[in-house]
Amino acid sequence: MVQPLILHTPGIIPYSDALELQSRLWREVRADPERSHLILCEHPPVFTLGKNADPSHLPGWMGTNVFRESPAVRTDRGNWWVTPFFR
Repeated sequence: MVQPLILHTPGIIPYSDALELQSRLWREVRADPERSHLILCEHPPVFTLGKNADPSHLPGWMGTNVFRESPAVRTDRGNWWVTPFFR
């Protein structure tokens, strides 16, 4: 029997906390495929460096004012890097 969707609404949280929540819930779903989770959250902008990324791949405009506050974070998935969305 399929269980109801479990909604998570942590609000605005650090990227590392959002990634840990997603990883933990992924492990739970792997253990019990009948569980479904939906995470609705927001984190401050970051650049993610995927498995095949090298810091030299980051664009030169990262040093500009718009991106100075956005850290680059190494992840264990993806390929290169992802541009953050800004409000």
